[in-house]
This record gives sequence, C-alpha cells and structure tokens, in this order.
Amino acid sequence: MKLKLIITIIAFNCLVLITLAQVKITIDVKADTLVTEIYQENLNELHAHIKMSFASYKIQNPAIVSVFKEKKITGVELVYSDFPEGKNYDLLNEKRLLAAYNIAPELFNDSTIPWKIVKQTGVNAKNKFTVFHGLVVYYNDRPVKANYEMSIITDIIEGRREVKDSTVLKVMERNNHWKNILVISDLTASMSPYVGELMLWFKLSMHETKVKSFVFFNDGDSKTTAQKIIGKTGGIYIGEAADLDRVLDLAFKTMEKGFGGDLPENDIEAIIEGIEKVKGYDEVVLIADNNSAVRDISLISNIKVPVKVVLCGSERGVNIDYLELAYKTKGSVHTIEEDITNLMDLNDGEIITINGISYQIKGGKFIRLYSN
Repeated sequence: MKLKLIITIIAFNCLVLITLAQVKITIDVKADTLVTEIYQENLNELHAHIKMSFASYKIQNPAIVSVFKEKKITGVELVYSDFPEGKNYDLLNEKRLLAAYNIAPELFNDSTIPWKIVKQTGVNAKNKFTVFHGLVVYYNDRPVKANYEMSIITDIIEGRREVKDSTVLKVMERNNHWKNILVISDLTASMSPYVGELMLWFKLSMHETKVKSFVFFNDGDSKTTAQKIIGKTGGIYIGEAADLDRVLDLAFKTMEKGFGGDLPENDIEAIIEGIEKVKGYDEVVLIADNNSAVRDISLISNIKVPVKVVLCGSERGVNIDYLELAYKTKGSVHTIEEDITNLMDLNDGEIITINGISYQIKGGKFIRLYSN
C-alpha cells in the first residue's frame, strides 16, 4: 500500500499564537499494512515510542526524538485502532503523521526507511486508553559514522562527490573484457570511496551484464578481535547483481552490521564462501584494501580459482599479502596504473617491480626490497 499525503502545515509563533506562514508539503510514505489484535513491538530491536492517546494526534512525549536522533532508522510503524469498528481513520492518521513530521522530519525524508501501518482489531471501550497508539521508531544504535560512509557512496553514484582515487574505475575500464564476474569487496569503513566507484561502474555497465553476483564482507559484523576465529569470522553477505537498488541495499546492510575495528580483514573467508555459494561465474575479482592485512592468509590453499586483486590505496607500495594471494591462486594484481598478470611465472628468488618498488619471491612469500 502506498500512502501519499499532501498536508497543509500552519506554523505558529508559540508565544503569541500568531500565524506566521502557510506552506504545503508532501509526505510520500510507502507502507505495508498489517492487521493484529493488539500491537506488540519487536523486542529484539532497539525502538522508541512516539505516544498518542486513543483518537488523538497530540504527541505525549515529544522529547523522545532525542533517543533516535542521528541514529540509523531501520523502520517505522504507525499503530492505530479500528474502534469503533468500520470507521474511516485516514484523517486521524494523517494528523498523526503530520504531528510526527513536525518533531522528526528525518523519518519522512529518507525513502529507504521501511514503513508499516498497523491496524489493531482487539481494542474496545475498556482498553482503548491503555493499548498503544502512535508511532514506533526502530533504529540501529551504531555510530553515525556508518551513515556518513554510506552517504559517500551515494554521493559518488549521483555525481555530488568527486572521485579522488579512481583505482576501481580505471582498473575496470582497462579490463573491460572481464565478463560474468563474481565481485568480492571489502566494505569496511575506509573502503567507502572505492565502493562508491564500484557502484558507479556497476551502474554504468549494467546493460552489459558484466557482474554475476556480489560478495560483500565487513570482517565479522560487530565481533571483537578476540571473537574473530580464522575461517569463521563472518560478516559476509551475498547477492545477485540484479539491479543497483538491490545491490546498494546489500552493501548498506553489510556496512551497518560492521563496526570496522582492527585492521586485518577476512578476505580469504569471503572469497571461499563466494566461490562455494555462487555458481556460473567466469572471473573472480577482489576489491581489496591495500592498507589492511589479510587476517586469514593461511587459508589460501582452499582457493582453487584465479583471483584478480584490485588494490585500493597502493600508491606507497603493494601489500605483500595480496601479492601472495594472486601468486598462489594464479591470479593477478591491479593498481591504478598497472595490471600485473605474470606473477604465476615467477620462480623462487626472482624480483618483480610494481609502481617503481621491487618485491622478491622466496618460498612462496613476497618480500619488499628497499634500496640503500
């Protein structure tokens, strides 16, 4: 059900009650309608009640907005009663929405927030003043930083933010022969600008159907470092490359679930889970944070397909963990300037130079060489 309300707001000076202005706004809410006997909020999620009495649109606790201010809103439910039964309550609900808009416009200005309208059928003359009426706001008690990082991605896609390090765009453009790709991407906070590039590239290339699926990982959701077990760290989310909106939803979900935390990431676990669960891809491309070590580098032997590693932030040198990953999977490494596709041909003791810096392979491991 789509609820679209065009409401006239009259603004008053609270001290002298003089009408100052009259403007029209449109509240456009897409809402699912639910019917229940008596409303019960989801106790497993953080939530706040914007309370209104039976048959009233006056908010009893306007200060409640401070509880979810600058939090990530995950859902809103408008709860009303079908009592007396069969009456039309649209006008009352419009007034309730308007009252809520006046104290918390952010609930209405974000089209990604899911809404529900809940009709209670178990209300009667005896309990009408004791059951809940009003709005329930569900929110995620994460740092505001997560919202900021997501806004970076959206701004890049929509052209409001300049791309400063165009590694992802340049690598994907240079290698436009890659098809049917399984894209695996680090979505920890520092990667937001690069994820924005990735989403922009996906948006521009969707008509060519270059991507099969996306695997996003955040290194263990909200786990502490001590809780992160090699191979079982988690925080991995997989989805088909159906359309930009659904891919963004998956990306934002991944980001919301993760705090960031320590620097090492569970790249290998994400690759393994992706290649096990996604079928029918031709290429495996990892979008990696060059400034983070690979937490689970010991699991490389479980990867049986070549991995193409796109390294973000490698201007000061290549992280040797990713050289090892590409070398041992017979894959390749890609920086903003170079495509290194001959790693698999290196013999023990040989030296390769990337972006002016030399690395030597010894016993399957790379060592960065420093000149005197």
